[in-house]
Parts: sequence; structure tokens; C-alpha cells
Amino acid sequence: MRLITALTTATLAAATVLGTGSAAHAEQTSITDKRADVLRTTVSEDSEGDYERLSAAASKKSGIDAKGVRFKHGKKTVTITAKFSRLKSGSTIYVEFYKPGRRSASFMLYGWDGSRRADVLDRDFDRACTAKLRTRNGRNGSITVTVKRSCLDDEPKLRMAAGAYRTVMRSEESIDIYADMLSSKKILTPERSRLLKAS
Repeated sequence: MRLITALTTATLAAATVLGTGSAAHAEQTSITDKRADVLRTTVSEDSEGDYERLSAAASKKSGIDAKGVRFKHGKKTVTITAKFSRLKSGSTIYVEFYKPGRRSASFMLYGWDGSRRADVLDRDFDRACTAKLRTRNGRNGSITVTVKRSCLDDEPKLRMAAGAYRTVMRSEESIDIYADMLSSKKILTPERSRLLKAS
């Protein structure tokens, strides 16, 4: 018993020493998305844009059913990674950035599948900068965006929220839009992360 306790203590001590010798880790948090909550809206001349919540099977087939999202606030960059059960082409990630005490987003990010850059917009919807975008389609697919903190006013603390979309052209006059707001509880509103401090 003493040997096990000693080994555990030594392991923790070694990990602490190694940890202090390396660079500071980014403060991060994750949100597990409510499953089978994909919404579909059909946009056409005859449609009013009403949405319907898809079944579990239809949500999975939609190609945008998210499993969760991870937010990282590092020393120089902010990274958001959304993961999906199966990600199909035509996807878009949407991220909101909130400064402390603000009810509305100070910055918004839009990243389209097939592009290597995402657009970051300020509150006036002017482009503030671009961010790195990486998309991996298929089973257990993911979308990752990396934004420089300087683009976000070098804000020392931020809250973030994310959503994902996918558009499918049905005809020249009809488009289906699939959406998943990344939240553990709600289906219409993305869940805000806790306040993350830059490392």
C-alpha cells in the first residue's frame, strides 16, 4: 500500500515538474451537444421558412448532427473545434464571441466547407479579419477554426457559442437548410461557454 502511495506521489510530482517546464496550456471548455436535434428549413418561393426537428435517423443522415464543441483560449489564438457523427460537404460553422458583461456578440465567425479561411465580422458586420479553417468530412468529421486574439481586440476573457449549418440544393427554386445549434439543452439557441481567460 505504501509503495502504491509513493509511486502515485512520485508520478504526480514528476508531472508537476514537467508541466511547469512547458508552455502554459490554453484555458478550454467543452459543450456536449444534444443529439438528434437537427432542424430543417426549406427555402423556396412557396415556403415561409418554417423549421422542423428531424428524427434521430434523419438527423444522422443530415450530415450536420454535432456531437459537441471545444473552445480554447490561448496566449495568441482562440481555437474552436466542432465534432460530428458524420459531416457532409456543404457545411458551415458559425461562432459568436462575447466580451464579459455583453449580451450581444462582439464578433461573429463564418466558415464554409471547401475554404481554408473563415471570415470574422465585427458588430457592424464589417470584416475584422480572417481565420484558419480546417474541415474533415466523413464519419466522426470535424470543423476547426483558429482566430488570432489580436483580431478579437486581444480580449483577456471571452465567452463563445457555436452552430453548424448545411445547405442542399433541391431544385433551382428550392433549398434545404439543415442546422444544429451546439447546446446540451436547447435546439434553437447555441449554448455559451463559461468565461475563458487567455493563458
